[in-house]
Amino acid sequence: MSTTDLARALGDLQEDEVVAGVGERIAAGDDPTAILADVQRGMEIVGKRFEDGEYYLSELLYAADIFKQVNEPLAEKLASRETEKLATMVLGTVKNDIHEFGKDIVATILRSNGVEVVDLGMDVDYEAFVAAVREHHPQFVGMSCLLTTVFDDMKNTIAALEDAGLTPEDIGYINAHGTGTEMNDRAEALAIERLFGRKIPPVSSTKAFTGHTLGAAFAIEASISVLAIREQKVWPSIHINEVMPEISFLPPNDTLSVPVGHVMSNSFGFGGNNTSLIFSEI
Repeated sequence: MSTTDLARALGDLQEDEVVAGVGERIAAGDDPTAILADVQRGMEIVGKRFEDGEYYLSELLYAADIFKQVNEPLAEKLASRETEKLATMVLGTVKNDIHEFGKDIVATILRSNGVEVVDLGMDVDYEAFVAAVREHHPQFVGMSCLLTTVFDDMKNTIAALEDAGLTPEDIGYINAHGTGTEMNDRAEALAIERLFGRKIPPVSSTKAFTGHTLGAAFAIEASISVLAIREQKVWPSIHINEVMPEISFLPPNDTLSVPVGHVMSNSFGFGGNNTSLIFSEI
């Protein structure tokens, strides 16, 4: 099965065709990273159709189930390869949520790119995140959720990590999801205000430079966040001249040279898969 055929089949939710196609390519000795990239393209098609109102939550969950089926043999192949370890990540679905498909996709992609992922599973208690951070000393932590009812549990997990040593005041820069859409930007900005209070660090969205690359956006913006630490700079949000009336802060229009020790990178996906990663200088 060709690259285009595999992505199309997953985008069209053709379960048997996708499972058979991945099996054929593994048997033929194709690079598992290339196969995974094609599966990602299929998931991006699903995400775009969800955004356009063509697919609903049921289709997202079905696509995630297909991904899970093909992920298992691909993960085995990827695990057998020797790759340079670049970083460690603690990852889990927060307490009171039992959905894992967004988390599993992220874990597979990161592992294939040299990141050791400590997967805590689903319905993870606050203290389990804290214990894993203390044990593994990760460079970043990922929290996943599907249910909007568990937003408070995500806040409580962040609070538990703060109690363990990192506070909102330690964050030097927030790379926002910031899509330039009214509903996303208002909700994200209000959440930032609720977490950081009056001490909001510089906040900007870099999608005006890169475009919204859907499933790849989190990886691109993670790289930008790491560069912010290395260069000790905050990147601007271009073309923003006024703030929404409900919001108290305005992103910078120019590059700022400021101390940046920790960066929060927000990535919000379809179906409520929302993740805030903290990158720290080591």
